[in-house]
Amino acid sequence: MAIDIEKILTISASEYVEMSGRSLRDYEASGVHTSSINDIEKNFARLVPDGVEVVVGYRMSLSEGYAAAYGTALIRKPTEGQGRDITIEEGPGPKPDEPFVLVD
Repeated sequence: MAIDIEKILTISASEYVEMSGRSLRDYEASGVHTSSINDIEKNFARLVPDGVEVVVGYRMSLSEGYAAAYGTALIRKPTEGQGRDITIEEGPGPKPDEPFVLVD
């Protein structure tokens, strides 16, 4: 599961940041939406992107065997001096396990 169900909240983003002592500017937001006929909560939780602190504004609607759920995932922005995880693709040049020599 991408996020624990306990971190999927019905409160608003404003209420959450006020409780946590932060600002909305400290977060990036990403909408999460799903529809299903079974296990809507688990299906929703699996769709939440990695790195999400919490989902706010969660809503679910049910109608004759069909369910839809949506919410807003809050991802904390890196603080100044703290970078994001990045992936570096290998390019030309020595491989990490190969020695190399600097030439003047």
